[in-house]
Amino acid sequence: MTPAINRINVKNENGLYTVDDYEIDSLEELERAVLRQEGDEFIVTCNQKALPLVLELAGDLSEVYGKKISIPMEDTEEDKTDNIRYFAVMKNGYDAFVSGVYPQQISNTYAKHVLVHDKEADLRSYVDINSAIFTRKETHNMQPPYSHKHVIGKGKISFDNSGVVLKRTVLAYSDYIEIRDRGQLVRGHEYILKLKSPEDYSAFENDLFLFEKTGFTDTYERRLIDECRWSNGCSLKRMLRFWEKNGRIYPCLSSKESIGRLGDDYDDIIRSANRKCDRAIIDRKCMSCTAHDRCSGCAMLPKGLSKNDFCDFMRSHRLIGEFIVRQHVAAFLAQFSNLFRDDEYIHFLVPGKKFSHTGEEVGKQDILCEKDGQYFYLNTETGSLMKVR
Repeated sequence: MTPAINRINVKNENGLYTVDDYEIDSLEELERAVLRQEGDEFIVTCNQKALPLVLELAGDLSEVYGKKISIPMEDTEEDKTDNIRYFAVMKNGYDAFVSGVYPQQISNTYAKHVLVHDKEADLRSYVDINSAIFTRKETHNMQPPYSHKHVIGKGKISFDNSGVVLKRTVLAYSDYIEIRDRGQLVRGHEYILKLKSPEDYSAFENDLFLFEKTGFTDTYERRLIDECRWSNGCSLKRMLRFWEKNGRIYPCLSSKESIGRLGDDYDDIIRSANRKCDRAIIDRKCMSCTAHDRCSGCAMLPKGLSKNDFCDFMRSHRLIGEFIVRQHVAAFLAQFSNLFRDDEYIHFLVPGKKFSHTGEEVGKQDILCEKDGQYFYLNTETGSLMKVR
């Protein structure tokens, strides 16, 4: 017998939260109301004003109690264009898909993001209720019906094919540098960067050299395609994303090496991905490499980047992971901090070097930066920027 799925309705009306029309005062009270019911699967409906509370509830019940929570998006569809959190969540998902960098604690049974060329592809065996399917020009119109379905258009991503869009441009790294040098980059726009030609790798390395020597990085919002390659955040073994063309499954956006076909059992695909990763580590003797702790050991290198070239690059740039993180922090500060708003570059403390300040120490979760001789740290857990005395 199929276990019953509990249904709960949460509302925020006139500033008061209710669960199934009974007033509540706190998230803990809401959780207790849910946990009193039997079963592990819940469908939580809500109005727009209650959505932030429901998202918090879903996170707690899933992570702490192992409950499966579904939040049907159609219940809030009329309010999507006003939903800042909705945009942020969808954008974070797209950034993870492009970069390949996913939170380590994320739990998944299936892929979180899939790009398909066949808008009729049935993906029920590959995605779950919170997954997102990307298509070009036209909305994916087959199964499953509950997944997010985003359309990639010219210069933008339309989330759930709605008016909520992310403005973005895909271009080569070397072209990005040329545009930056001409002062033609714009705020409120995301740049998705490709590394394909020798000129692209040279431009990338020049930015790395600047950061390694001076601690400076620019403040424009950008993501490297398969950014996970240049860090220790490879997600290949978890198969959190893939793209499809002509029925074949490709796990990495810049690699044309297939790892299976639509129709294959997803567990078999994951096992194939794990074998691919393990074989690369053994063949390259990664465990004895000096860069092992900070390298992805990428098993899906793109055309034009040999194993030796990749390994030499990683060994030559020990701060490559820090550079990528600091660049994202710089973009965040330029967008959300009045102090650094619209600054072209931000000066960070480089590991292994020291600023001239002799003030208080900062914690491991803090990132230190400097402006006009004054020092500040960003607490990455809270997002707060504090002056160092």
